[in-house]
Amino acid sequence: MKSDAILKKLDDICLSFPDTKVSRGWGDPHYTVKGKIFAGASNKAGPRLQVRLEADHADMLIDTDPRVVKSKYGPDAVDIDLGGKVDWKQIRALVEESYRLTVATRSRRSASASASRRRASSRR
Repeated sequence: MKSDAILKKLDDICLSFPDTKVSRGWGDPHYTVKGKIFAGASNKAGPRLQVRLEADHADMLIDTDPRVVKSKYGPDAVDIDLGGKVDWKQIRALVEESYRLTVATRSRRSASASASRRRASSRR
């Protein structure tokens, strides 16, 4: 599959989740949910996908799949080489995991900020 077709497929997958957008601020697509990046793609050294995973899942994939390496974008982020044969069901599942983790992190931060505001206003 050619690089343009791979990026189109990633657009289709990543933008299928609620409240998602794509930006190309650094030249490559970055997929966000409510302003937070949950996946990124690159084509500089061949087609690649970056996602954030549960720590144990990331470690397992790094240890067992030669296409998966630790990403420089976070402690539980991985880069996946999309050159060659791609299991799109697996890619969709990994993107979904990253999306869920990003939404959950965002929700926890929002709830924590709301609780802090409530505490601060109750002290007045």
